[in-house]
Amino acid sequence: MRWIAFAAVLLASCGPDLEPGLPDAIKARSYALHGTDVKGTAWKTAFPIHTTWDVYLATDIGGALPGHHTERVVVWMPSGPAYQVLTVSFATDVPAAAGEQQAQRIPSGWRVWTSFPVAGTTIEEFGLAGTWSAGVFIDSATTANASMTFSLQ
Repeated sequence: MRWIAFAAVLLASCGPDLEPGLPDAIKARSYALHGTDVKGTAWKTAFPIHTTWDVYLATDIGGALPGHHTERVVVWMPSGPAYQVLTVSFATDVPAAAGEQQAQRIPSGWRVWTSFPVAGTTIEEFGLAGTWSAGVFIDSATTANASMTFSLQ
C-alpha cells in the first residue's frame, strides 16, 4: 500500500515532465471543423443544393501536432446514416510524403482541407435537403475531435 501511495506522489510531482511522452493528438489544444463552398471565403453553414458544386471542409488544429497524420471526416445525412467518409493523410511541420496533403499553416496551428460534391450527385437527384452534420477524427480517435452541422437547401 505504501508503494502505491509513493508512486502516486512521485507521478504527481513530475507534472510537465510527463508532457513530452504524451501522444501528439493529446498535445493539440483545440480542433474546429468549418465549411465553405469556395476556399478562401467566409465560413458558411448553409448551401443551396443546385448551385453548390462542392462543400469544402476545413479542419483547424490548434497547438502542437508534429509529423504525419490521418484524418477521417464522416458526413452524416439528415436522417442519420453516414453519407460519406473522407480520409486525408497529411503532414504538418515536415514535408508531405507521396499521397499526403501538406497542412496549411495558420496563425493558430494547422488547417487540413477536404471536400465532397453536392450538385450533380444523389444529393441533388433525390433532394436530400435538411440539416447535415460532419465530424472529424484525427489519427486513432474514436470520438470526433470536432463536429459541425450545416444545411443543404
